[in-house]
Amino acid sequence: MNKNLVILLIVLVIVFVFCIGLIGIGGGIYFVSHRRAVALQETATSAALLAMLEPTLTPSPVITPTSECTNAQGTPSAECGVPPTSSPTAQPTPTPEGEKTPNVDFNGMQFYLDTRLAQGVLPEIVPAAPGDPSQSMAGEVHPEYTQFTLQGYVLRDTFHSPRIYIYPLNDYRTMDSSVDEIANQLTQLLEEKPTEVENLPFLPLWNAAQMFHAQISYLDFKNGKGVRYLTQYGQAVYPINNHDLFYTYQAISDDGLWYVAVVLPVSHPLLPASYNGGDPGISDPESYFSQVSTQLSALDPNSFNPSLLQLDELVSSIKVR
Repeated sequence: MNKNLVILLIVLVIVFVFCIGLIGIGGGIYFVSHRRAVALQETATSAALLAMLEPTLTPSPVITPTSECTNAQGTPSAECGVPPTSSPTAQPTPTPEGEKTPNVDFNGMQFYLDTRLAQGVLPEIVPAAPGDPSQSMAGEVHPEYTQFTLQGYVLRDTFHSPRIYIYPLNDYRTMDSSVDEIANQLTQLLEEKPTEVENLPFLPLWNAAQMFHAQISYLDFKNGKGVRYLTQYGQAVYPINNHDLFYTYQAISDDGLWYVAVVLPVSHPLLPASYNGGDPGISDPESYFSQVSTQLSALDPNSFNPSLLQLDELVSSIKVR
């Protein structure tokens, strides 16, 4: 074979092998790059699917059913009447320490809620319940009003629900003459501000009597005035106890259009946890209730749970439209 032809063939073989090698390397690089791109795309797609499949965690509103009831001591339930129209549970906006601007706002009704007192608020519009008050149970006849129920309240298993009631006063006066008397009594009380009162005005209307009152203090809210005190209601004589004791604020707006009523359970270490029936052991009710009133009134407001001053802060922040 010609020597030059042999050399040419050898060169061609070398070039052929070299080209094949380049193609293999390029293909490998392309394969690796392609797989990496596919893997990235698959990862992004998986993340998107997970985001789509992950449920949205929205707190469900906690609605306390309405019913007409009394406990073993005859204390009335505050939940009697027509079932209210509820709104989703409102979570108060955290407010920096020192700033007490309202963090709850519903239909122009505002107040500041310390999240150490309760975790949220359920605002409701309670429909009007027309009728003849003389032919109905106390509180069954009423106008449409606004109600706030505190959710996750610091005290659990109490008889009364922690609530704020805001009534249109003129409408309520027209529907029930007893409300007219209560509002007039409260107006006079706020003008004179006596330190000793036989019986203090109170709404909502319950089919029970005010057993006693203690820790009276006159407080203004944003656009009105009121009085706060501790009390317990019942249809029979039985001991003052932490299950039934509550703080209340009774107030009227400066324009006379709104009546604000607040019912917030409180407790104190000196009181029994509850009363479960049986002989109450109270031979002289008047003397007993007077003694308890004097003792509780002498205590530091911060010794109660929650602190009465913390509750004062809440009611003082209320603003009605």
